[in-house]
Amino acid sequence: IMIKKAIFYANIDSSQNSYVKKVENICKVFNKYGFDTKLLIKRGGSENFCTFKNTLYSKNTIFSYVNFIFLILISKYNLVYIRHPRLNFLYIFILCFIRLFNRKCFVVHEIPTYPYDYEWQFNRPFEKIRKNMDLISRIFLKHLINLITVIGGFEGNKIFGVKAIEIKNGVNIYDYDAYKELTNIETINIIGVGNISLRHGYDRIIKSISKVDSNKFKVKFNIVGTGDQIANLKNLSEKLNIKDSKIFFYGIKNGNDLEKIFCKSHIAVGNLGFHRIKVKTSSALKEKEFMARGIPYITVTIDDRLDMNKASIFQVDNSEKNICLETIILELKKKYKKKNFDYMRNFASKYLNWESSLSPLLKEIHKYENN
Repeated sequence: IMIKKAIFYANIDSSQNSYVKKVENICKVFNKYGFDTKLLIKRGGSENFCTFKNTLYSKNTIFSYVNFIFLILISKYNLVYIRHPRLNFLYIFILCFIRLFNRKCFVVHEIPTYPYDYEWQFNRPFEKIRKNMDLISRIFLKHLINLITVIGGFEGNKIFGVKAIEIKNGVNIYDYDAYKELTNIETINIIGVGNISLRHGYDRIIKSISKVDSNKFKVKFNIVGTGDQIANLKNLSEKLNIKDSKIFFYGIKNGNDLEKIFCKSHIAVGNLGFHRIKVKTSSALKEKEFMARGIPYITVTIDDRLDMNKASIFQVDNSEKNICLETIILELKKKYKKKNFDYMRNFASKYLNWESSLSPLLKEIHKYENN
């Protein structure tokens, strides 16, 4: 029996816990569908969260490219799946190399968010050059890959001239501890986690906290992570005179340190700034993780399969409209029930598992194999 081979190249490092869980679970689904899958990521930071056995680590992006080329040379892969958020000339060269040595393989390029033209940070060095490289590289993409997958919604059925499909971020509920109800809800602890960028929209929460009547409600916002917006958020909270009294910055936390903050939190914050990068609907990984835990959270996008009477989820506008946190807190106190948390966790298990999330991709692979 011929064993089908797959390689998943992900431009992430092994210390990025959420992303590592994601790529591991995708690899497991590929294996379940008959592939012998190899994962290629970078080793980064002091902690390694990757447990997938068939993983090859690289020291940095350049070494990961070299290893990728080497693996393409020595093995004939049936499926090449690539998570590479931005395009560049070296990446296009690698795609050419894949096509030169293995014309028959099914090559898939994943775009985490589309469109991403509004995400460029021009205050960074060489960012204009990177954007121009990306724009030029798009011209060649349709000749080199079979399919683009987009996490979350997009309009049309092609991107950069290539057939594109929507897939959702999934979650394995057993990767996360079930949320336990807190007895004290006098002071509401809010948690926000991520590599904080414009799309997170945490400034909307900070502004809303500054307007909360302190005589009625006590609120703390715990921000976990780093990112290019952290300095702006610190400046904003200082300007509003609520830094270190209501807004707390923890930096990067993982493992037990992160769990301790989740355990004392009443509600989490999803991505509230998608409108800033012109994204209408999302499949944010962090919100799937909140659902898997069963922790209440604030979001701009609701899954229409949810019974909102049973879920402790609170929707706000995908715009710059002011968020009334007092209203959300009153609703939270009504919906702060274990049965709601259990409903969310069970929903994640049934509808947000990785197999269901990847079903459109698996259908495309199956179609290609049978042609």
